[in-house]
Amino acid sequence: MTQQKQDVWWPCDGVSSVPESNFVVNLFKLSKFFTLKAEPFVLKHNLTFLEIEILASLRNNYPEPMRPSDIYKNLLVSSGGTTKGLKELESRGYIDIFPDEKDRRSKLLALKPAGKELVEKFKEEIMILDRQILEPIISQQDLEKLAGQLYYQIVEKQPNN
Repeated sequence: MTQQKQDVWWPCDGVSSVPESNFVVNLFKLSKFFTLKAEPFVLKHNLTFLEIEILASLRNNYPEPMRPSDIYKNLLVSSGGTTKGLKELESRGYIDIFPDEKDRRSKLLALKPAGKELVEKFKEEIMILDRQILEPIISQQDLEKLAGQLYYQIVEKQPNN
């Protein structure tokens, strides 16, 4: 008598009879793995992950200023959580927060030279870390192809995105 494989309802351990679920769970695990590997670099700069992401969003839009609401949307976080990070970055001299001349009720955010230098250094450190982990496993060409296809097919090609 052959024993049937029991269906696992939620593949918390990354083992399920549903390959698609395994894939998604393993993506979450990979995200956590890389986040934990990056944590010492974040702490070395005496920042939080949120503050790094704020600086990176501003760097991606540099030299144009951004509204706080654009940051919230980019990072998918609440305004309350982000406000604390913005105030901390401003107090440390990494960003400027100033009134929007077109709408005095609104604020704008701009990356200062110290913030730009810091986020670029962090990005360089993380790129080296990522390369050390991934280079022995997959070629850059295959990685670019895989990442591009997955993102396009899952995110860009879906309706209502």
